[in-house]
Amino acid sequence: MSTTCPLDDIPYDKHCFNIDDRYTNHPLWMTEEHFRYQLYRDDAGLLQCKKSKKGEFIKSPRPLFQLSLYQTVTDHNALHKLATFPSNVYSHLLTEAIYQREVYAIRYLVSTWPSPVLCIYDHLPLEDYLDDNYLTLPLEGHDRTSMLDGFMLGLLDLKPESKLKFVDFTKLDKDRKLCRELCRLPILWTTREDRSIEAVHEKLNCKLEISKDKVERYLNRISLIYSNVDMEFKKGNVFGPITILFECKLTMDDVPIGLALYPNTPFKFACSKVWMENIPEIPLTAKHLTKLVDPKLITHLEVEDNNITLGEDNLLALLHGLKKLPNLIALSLPITIDVTVQQDLEVGIQLNKILRHLRWLRRLNLSHCNLAYQLSDILGGLQQPFEYLNLRDCRLADQDLYFLLNWSQLIYLRELNLSRNNLRQLTSMLCQMLQRMCFLTVFSVSYCSLNNSEQRMILRTAIDNCPGLKCLSMQGFTPIPKESITLILNDASSLRSIQRLNVLPEFYAFPGNNDEDRERNKANYVRFCYALLLQKKRLDIEVE
Repeated sequence: MSTTCPLDDIPYDKHCFNIDDRYTNHPLWMTEEHFRYQLYRDDAGLLQCKKSKKGEFIKSPRPLFQLSLYQTVTDHNALHKLATFPSNVYSHLLTEAIYQREVYAIRYLVSTWPSPVLCIYDHLPLEDYLDDNYLTLPLEGHDRTSMLDGFMLGLLDLKPESKLKFVDFTKLDKDRKLCRELCRLPILWTTREDRSIEAVHEKLNCKLEISKDKVERYLNRISLIYSNVDMEFKKGNVFGPITILFECKLTMDDVPIGLALYPNTPFKFACSKVWMENIPEIPLTAKHLTKLVDPKLITHLEVEDNNITLGEDNLLALLHGLKKLPNLIALSLPITIDVTVQQDLEVGIQLNKILRHLRWLRRLNLSHCNLAYQLSDILGGLQQPFEYLNLRDCRLADQDLYFLLNWSQLIYLRELNLSRNNLRQLTSMLCQMLQRMCFLTVFSVSYCSLNNSEQRMILRTAIDNCPGLKCLSMQGFTPIPKESITLILNDASSLRSIQRLNVLPEFYAFPGNNDEDRERNKANYVRFCYALLLQKKRLDIEVE
């Protein structure tokens, strides 16, 4: 990945760009049934199994305590004796239940949780790879049930002896289904008498513009999805309140509906990160957002809607909503701003007025927005020490780049993305920018129509002025000739901080009669690059 996500909090000094976090966090063992296989990290940082002199994998029995945990979470009768267990055992039991995919154990442990706070991420097994649908993937042999269903059923069936008040589902934002399913808790808790179309529509109309037909389809969908578990818990169970902390993805209709319904239930939702997209049949703007969640808690916001600048009302609604989010640290508006549409609105100047008031703002993403000749209107006068700026595919003109070169906040940037702008014949200006960015960690100028000598000039300037540069992207539309890539890799190997070099185009840009030939030629090219890096003893550099 050439750049980081605009809504991620990146510790640039510690973040590793050439090794997946899933590998760096994995312990040096792998559990299978009652045994542990011993692992080690090779020179490339990858995990390998240790072998004996006979070539057999080295394994040892799991510790007795963990074997006891395993027997407890797989035995329903043993779980019901937990009242006699020390409360600090709960944490270990939940981790084991997750690792063994024991949905019933997860449900029971959550429903009787002995502490006020439950942080899900802290209880995930270190050995598990956190795939994008880690909690929501249906488990084999569980009739479409996922691990998240265990957590949700435990919350819906919360016992009187439980002390639970806060459940934290943050740090799992890559799972698109997680937010949607959590926002179904209010309707699942609601009694059948209060689930009528009229009753639900009346509650929703206070915060959303939604038709009765849409409500009817929503209720029918919920009944169908949860038909296998709907009778397993008591509707309207009295407990709480329970606050659910999560990263809010307002990209599917279940989410705004759930957020609009929760005031009538024991559940409360709180979030600091919000993603918004256009949802059919439910008009949503940043203005609506403040009615659904506490605006003071929101620190990261992404709004992706190419209809915003097509109408004055849409733009004003966005700006009005941003005014109510004073604590924003990260703001992402991809495919949202077009300064050439309705020029009388002075979009750049109006956006600048809002940005000036966001004093905590550090990360700004305007990728795929048309900002031609207007960058100074948008960024001029801002005093925040920005660490991240994404201007990918913004149709930047010469004067925009000249403004950026002299922008007072340029010196603070840790990450700058200028990819897919036509920067031909502007290499000198790019190099002058690099001379001002001594803290730069990630820099991207891919597909900017730069020739090979210009790419090398940028690299050498970065080597001299950006000692902490870890990731550099300079992809072109065609493969770099081997003579030029040899010089580039020789230069890059002298920069001790560099971890990732993105210089290869997509496979279809390589020569060949068909896709198979092109993929083979790209693979050969990659091998050539790593052979050069091997000579320089820099196999730690990832080339892509």
